[in-house]
Amino acid sequence: SNCSIGYSMLGGDGDRNKCERALHDACGFIQKEVAGALRTRRSPQIRFVYDESIEGSARIAELLRQELEEQKDEPESPTDTPIEDDNQS
Repeated sequence: SNCSIGYSMLGGDGDRNKCERALHDACGFIQKEVAGALRTRRSPQIRFVYDESIEGSARIAELLRQELEEQKDEPESPTDTPIEDDNQS
């Protein structure tokens, strides 16, 4: 059986490479620990997979922040102003 473990991290490509190498180097130890905890006849083959979704989420958040900043800097147009209703009680 196989077990894919997704991971992500903040940092540059150099940090990502170091993390990937450390996980690869520790894979045997981690697999042994998992096997001992599961107490099954066979333990799953562990594989670490980098999850890029965090980077995508951070990029979307940055784009939204930039858009909000641009909107704050723009002057209000007459269509942006709510119309007051004089007939309300």
